[in-house]
Amino acid sequence: MDDSQTPVRDRPQIRLMRAIMRANALVRDKQKRAIEGLGVKFSEFDLIAALGNTDGMRMSDLARHMITSPSNVTRICTALEKQGLVERTRNCDSDREVIARLTAEGQELFDRVFLAGVRIATKMMSDVMSTPDQEKLAGMLEEFNQVLDEYDPAVLDGLKDRTD
Repeated sequence: MDDSQTPVRDRPQIRLMRAIMRANALVRDKQKRAIEGLGVKFSEFDLIAALGNTDGMRMSDLARHMITSPSNVTRICTALEKQGLVERTRNCDSDREVIARLTAEGQELFDRVFLAGVRIATKMMSDVMSTPDQEKLAGMLEEFNQVLDEYDPAVLDGLKDRTD
């Protein structure tokens, strides 16, 4: 049976896309529940984990690292600033760039929750997949992500109105 005779939901490309989306949703949900059990919001943990043990990051780099929008990073930073955990300053080399960094209190929180977050992720992944399979899947997904980063969505433009 060729691809045109296979039900759309059963095509390997669709199954792969749905499996990636489902795995992402499941991992994020399980990790979010565990992280929030440490007394920190998941989005805040992600930002604190990114900034921990660094001299700070540009807000744009932080958004890419966290796989979120710049406006979401700004929202999270504002909340953490109000708690005294993050500070933002203008980059001395460029007035347009803002650098976010943890305060001493933020670094203390990082020290308390980051290793717990690592233990949670390690336990979850180890419980569902062997280390060799983890390494294999990680390598495949890293390669997949690199190709997708460079993929030009303009090649899809002509497909939007087709009915086949």
